[in-house]
Amino acid sequence: MSPSRALKLALCSGLVGTSLTGLSAQEGLPALYGAKLDGTSIAVDVRSSGCTDASYFSVQLEPDAADLYRLSIKAQKQDRCRVAPYIVTVVLDLPVLATSPAAKFLLLNKLEPLGSLRRAAP
Repeated sequence: MSPSRALKLALCSGLVGTSLTGLSAQEGLPALYGAKLDGTSIAVDVRSSGCTDASYFSVQLEPDAADLYRLSIKAQKQDRCRVAPYIVTVVLDLPVLATSPAAKFLLLNKLEPLGSLRRAAP
């Protein structure tokens, strides 16, 4: 991807507390352990108990200003598997309206450190 097509991601973390389930108490948004924009998609690192895949999440965009969007990753369902929690990367498509080269994003999900969680094997 050329630098002119690179999308910018502004991170907004530390705004809300996180409960033991990995969801921020105020917004109901899952905590993320990493995020990377790549053209028309975003790859996010999330907590999994063994079943989590991209179908567990959706992307919500709200216009904030010219070429600035409030981006949130929302959980659609809870992972009810019983494997010890670990971090998995899921890739989600961005809506077409937000893929212009000048688009910037304000990520609303809280970013968490990995702590003792391990990453899934690639």
